[in-house]
Amino acid sequence: ILGNAEAAEMLIETGRMSNHELRQILRDIRRDDLRASEVIRRLRTLLSGHEGERRRFDLNDVVGDTARLLSAEARRRGVTLEHTPGAQRPDALGDTVQIQQLIINLCLNAFDACDGQPAERRRVRLATADTPAGVQLAVSDAGAGIPAAELPRIFESFYSTKRGGMGLGLAIVRSIVEAHGGTIRVARHDDGAEFLVVLPHPPAPDSAPPPARTHAA
Repeated sequence: ILGNAEAAEMLIETGRMSNHELRQILRDIRRDDLRASEVIRRLRTLLSGHEGERRRFDLNDVVGDTARLLSAEARRRGVTLEHTPGAQRPDALGDTVQIQQLIINLCLNAFDACDGQPAERRRVRLATADTPAGVQLAVSDAGAGIPAAELPRIFESFYSTKRGGMGLGLAIVRSIVEAHGGTIRVARHDDGAEFLVVLPHPPAPDSAPPPARTHAA
């Protein structure tokens, strides 16, 4: 919402905004406002202990939609955001609004890690895969990395290493993952960090019922 509002302000100040562009930005602001309201509703559902709205979905599609949603923020922060979809359709079962918020939180955390890095290291990668262990999402960055001493507490509520941070983003991620029966882990590497989320495969569709018996007259 803020990004669209700032873009509109910049275009108005330069005198380069057409009515069509203004309408498009207003539509985007309205869409994002509705989405924010829905996110709040779904997170309240999560925090109240209810399952939320579960349906079968393609993780490739949800990650792709989220990457497009974050593209303006990535550009604003000078970050290259890449998505490598899984070759096989990675189906999962869950609340897609909550899953999208999980992805957003992990990406924003990765964007923060890239702050202050040279341009060639301001890169965040999203990769999905269908594995025997479950449906997998990897979010990796080439940022500043995570000190080993902080790893045990990184998913704790109200624990943050950022100036002014509330320490809720990764705690919400963990809550969403656990509510979906999944797992999350973080790995340090020489040029950044990687968060790996694994969600269980959805149950197989029920087998067709046996044919009804017929009786001789």
